[in-house]
This record gives sequence, C-alpha cells and structure tokens, in this order.
Amino acid sequence: MKSVVLIVSIFIFSSCEYREVKYSGLNDLVAGVQQVVLYDNGEFYLVLSLGGTEGTYEIKNDTVHLVYTDKPENWPDKLLITDNYFITINSNSSIKPIRIRR
Repeated sequence: MKSVVLIVSIFIFSSCEYREVKYSGLNDLVAGVQQVVLYDNGEFYLVLSLGGTEGTYEIKNDTVHLVYTDKPENWPDKLLITDNYFITINSNSSIKPIRIRR
C-alpha cells in the first residue's frame, strides 16, 4: 500500500506545472478578487472580480502589454506598474481604471 501511495505522489508532483512568479498583485473584494500574476516565462493570469483569463505579456518601461488567449470584453490591453500598484489602462476612456495593490 505504501508503494502505491508513493508512486501516485511522485506522479502527481511531477505532473504539476511550476512557473516562477516575476510580479504579482491582489485586491481581496467582498465577492471575488482582483489579481494579476506575471510569470517569468512571459505568461500572465489576470482576475477581475469573478472571472479570470490568461495569456502572454511584454514589459516596456513601466507598462505591461497584454495579449490574451481569450480576451473578455472591455478588459485592459495594458497595465501600468508603479511602486505600489498595477493600474489598468483601457482604450475606452469611459472605463474607470482599476488599481491592484502589488
């Protein structure tokens, strides 16, 4: 029995994907979260309230340019990085920027 548990544990741990985090931020809300995770391999994960998505990114100066795998409507194409926040930059100026604490 111990050998079966050991084999299953090795399989589970070896199949887990490990990505090192380069930058991250989180706002804990009453219902859901706002979260951004930028991985070292150029991938990102972004959650705004109740939904999340992922894709790839490129950092130019203090701006993160996002390319989504499947972009939700009205989500930002860019994030501004400051010392304390990630701030969403939307092409539609009527959408209020979101500040996610780093």
